[in-house]
Amino acid sequence: MAAVNLAGRDQEGPLHAVIKANQPTAYRQLAALPWRDISVQHTTTSTGHGRRESRSVKTCGIVDELGGIAFPHADLALRIHRRRRQKIDAGNVQHVHACATLAAGFTCAPA
Repeated sequence: MAAVNLAGRDQEGPLHAVIKANQPTAYRQLAALPWRDISVQHTTTSTGHGRRESRSVKTCGIVDELGGIAFPHADLALRIHRRRRQKIDAGNVQHVHACATLAAGFTCAPA
């Protein structure tokens, strides 16, 4: 599992990691969170190269005292729902799970 520093590779700061199916424990724990009950925090839609793509992001706080997940110091779980439709086919849907050592109330200043 590769964790990436949000401020840059050589700087200290919050880390985030994409959790894939080859990390079965963490993936299962993130997939089991109550995503249906969580409202979408951000949605974006774009068109280009013959396809229309939309993404929506949901976040969920993680509490170590309640069991946490199999990613040390994770404070936030993310789920990105991506829907992509080509002009010539029905399209596909993909869910990406990630976690971060970033508290839910933390916001970054725009660059």
